[in-house]
Amino acid sequence: KSGVGKSSTINSLLGGADSVAANAFKTETTKVRVVTHKMHGMTLRLIDTPGLQPSSADIAYNARVMADAKRFTKKHKPDIVLYFDRMDQVSRVDGGDLPLLKTITSAFGAAVWFNAIVVLTHGSSAPPDGQNGQPISYEMYFAQRSHLVQQTIRQAAGDARLMNPVALAENHPLC
Repeated sequence: KSGVGKSSTINSLLGGADSVAANAFKTETTKVRVVTHKMHGMTLRLIDTPGLQPSSADIAYNARVMADAKRFTKKHKPDIVLYFDRMDQVSRVDGGDLPLLKTITSAFGAAVWFNAIVVLTHGSSAPPDGQNGQPISYEMYFAQRSHLVQQTIRQAAGDARLMNPVALAENHPLC
């Protein structure tokens, strides 16, 4: 998704190296690109993509981004796929992200989700109040966000067996 911290997380994974332009206030990634970085005797090849847009009016744009990403993955078959979302997004139960996830599934096939890890960025964010106005625990909020994203992925992939691992990421320089 757009604006969730994909490029910032790549920079964090690379040890703080600003290999990828990232800005908290505007979209920096405008095209699919491969970032290559040597680390601990290994060559990491990360495919950074522009974020997908949530509006149904952006279906053609999203399809173009996925087609470009697929072209890159033919040259560099990924070992792992990271799907990014934000921990601090208000939980939606209306399936608002389903069209985005279906676009990914359509481009790469349902098998893409079997090697996918969900990364929730802004992982140090405080949880919002619960439905009754009472605070909920961080663990409960993490479980709710994880469940919602996993459930939507299962729906997009058409496979109820999927249970993607979920990782938290915090890219703020003070964390």
